[in-house]
Amino acid sequence: MLIIGFIVFLGIALSACGEKDKYSDAIDSSIKAEKEYRENNDSESEAKEITRENSEVEVYDDGKYILLKFPKLDYETEYKKKGNGEYDLPTSDEREYMRSDAKLVYAEKNGKPQKINK
Repeated sequence: MLIIGFIVFLGIALSACGEKDKYSDAIDSSIKAEKEYRENNDSESEAKEITRENSEVEVYDDGKYILLKFPKLDYETEYKKKGNGEYDLPTSDEREYMRSDAKLVYAEKNGKPQKINK
């Protein structure tokens, strides 16, 4: 019985790691874009807080939308995957869709995967 429990736990842990790897480039790209925006438009100290380790991230619709939250800054923003694979800010309609109808497929807090309640 203990072995079966361990195998189930290991399977869940490995699938969570796989999801992290699947969306890692997209998350890093979105955070980089946000950091560059902050460096050009806000204070340097705020830009330094824009890191994956200081964020809460939600990925929707198999990576099409990414919600970035930065609790220390009391700030959040969304990104949408464009046809060329890069991420940019969504339109207001896309933002509303993401928040109300899109399917959450991955979440992390401070760079660590979080369990999604389905």
